[in-house]
Amino acid sequence: EKANKGGTMKARAATLLAGDDGLNRQYLSILSFDTSSIPDDATITSVVLKVKYAGKAGVIPFSTLRGLYADIQGTFFGSLVNLQLNDFRAAAAGILASKFNSTPIDGWYSASLDPSSFANLDLINTTQFRLRFKLDDNNNQRADYIKFYSGITSNGDNRPQLIINFVRP
Repeated sequence: EKANKGGTMKARAATLLAGDDGLNRQYLSILSFDTSSIPDDATITSVVLKVKYAGKAGVIPFSTLRGLYADIQGTFFGSLVNLQLNDFRAAAAGILASKFNSTPIDGWYSASLDPSSFANLDLINTTQFRLRFKLDDNNNQRADYIKFYSGITSNGDNRPQLIINFVRP
């Protein structure tokens, strides 16, 4: 629980986890989006990150773990774009850059990125988000986590979405 280093990872899982397990270890997930198609001269007007509910264990911990957030990192967390254990503790350009609504709409949880974090979008390569609850665990020795569909789920309609609105001069 107190190691702050990450213990396991699943780079090819059909679902993503956020919350804690029965040993009070934190689950978090990394999302990676190709943001290279946004024009360099674009003025970003809004950014929304959406993830689709896929299940849970225990209770969905929005209140007990004080909200689900996304940290942002232009290009990638850690030292490679591919998932690594050190992504768990890697620095982020934007900590708690967006907070997810605790009530889904048609199964989708959404978070609007704070405008101060727009500059952290990488318009040349990728942008990554780290999903996590504000508190790492609730010390109850019970698994309380939510599952979301990942980018490799078989149903493409359920994959995470990054919606970027912008204008050009």
